[in-house]
Amino acid sequence: MKKVFRNLRPAALSKTRNRAGEAEQAPSKPQEKRVLCTPPPAYTESNSQGLTSKLQPDDTCRPPTPITKPTAATPYPLLTVLVEKQNNEERGQCNSLFRWSLVQIMADTFSANFFSLRAAVAKDMVQKKMCAWDRDPNSILSEQGQDGLDQLCALVRKLSADLQRNRWPAVCRWDKILLIQLVLKPAKRMNLPADYALEVLGRYSYSGEPGGAVKTTMLDHWTPSHVGMRPRYTSPMVDLGDTLASHAMLIETMELREDKMEVMDDAVATFRKDRGMERLQNSKELQEEALLWKRKVVGAAPLACLWPVSDEYYNLAKVLRESEDMHDDVADGQRNRLREQRKARRYFHVV
Repeated sequence: MKKVFRNLRPAALSKTRNRAGEAEQAPSKPQEKRVLCTPPPAYTESNSQGLTSKLQPDDTCRPPTPITKPTAATPYPLLTVLVEKQNNEERGQCNSLFRWSLVQIMADTFSANFFSLRAAVAKDMVQKKMCAWDRDPNSILSEQGQDGLDQLCALVRKLSADLQRNRWPAVCRWDKILLIQLVLKPAKRMNLPADYALEVLGRYSYSGEPGGAVKTTMLDHWTPSHVGMRPRYTSPMVDLGDTLASHAMLIETMELREDKMEVMDDAVATFRKDRGMERLQNSKELQEEALLWKRKVVGAAPLACLWPVSDEYYNLAKVLRESEDMHDDVADGQRNRLREQRKARRYFHVV
């Protein structure tokens, strides 16, 4: 056996040496260069414009993430156009739609003198895209402005219903972006609670032809049908008094010119007098929060005391803020405290 293995060793070594020698003698083949079948696209002016537009800083009305327009037809075409055209020549249209929509809703709420209000608005020619004086005698909005208000209110109601009915994960992302750009961010600039702004829009409806349209507002929704029969200190009447006071504070934050403010103040005073609401009391909670806000510089602190605080719109504002990381712990804490205090007080009152 030892002899057999000794004979095998030299043969194996010779084979391995021969293989190594063949590998050394084998000429190395030159590596083939890979050539692209299609050349790179030519540099064009359109490509350069697209690149520079991406490198431009985002506008204040744009979200931090890129806005992607939906491929399918959107039921909110005017709102889509306003958000898409937030460039230099269209800057401020998101804020303009929000602000003048609130003015229109407050004017409808208190049956303002539209002849005087339109005359005052006509002096602000910079607002001619959203306002007009020849369309509807009972409106300050142009056709574009009224269409924008209708679409905005419908969108708020739709998303509120989707959240309540557990359909939020299926809500179109573009619809959320529209509300963030057209309601939440302008409301934050005006230091208004997002949930309150959403409710003012969501409770407003406009149906019918110009001149004879039927309009309902948030005040209509929260006014009890038995106003004259209930004492002033019961909970529904205190809620109504707080809602009226909140509307007055909302008008104050709009920073209207003196002539417009006079028209709106007269409308609120006449409304309260004609309906016997001059002596309505306010809740202790709202009065304390309002006095605290008044001590601060108006416009520098969130107006967190506005009433009502409805669960549906409070939750809608919360999920929209979370999607854009727009947290405001101070305002949220005040709103939640006001809501919980009112719930506890209502438990001990006759409803």
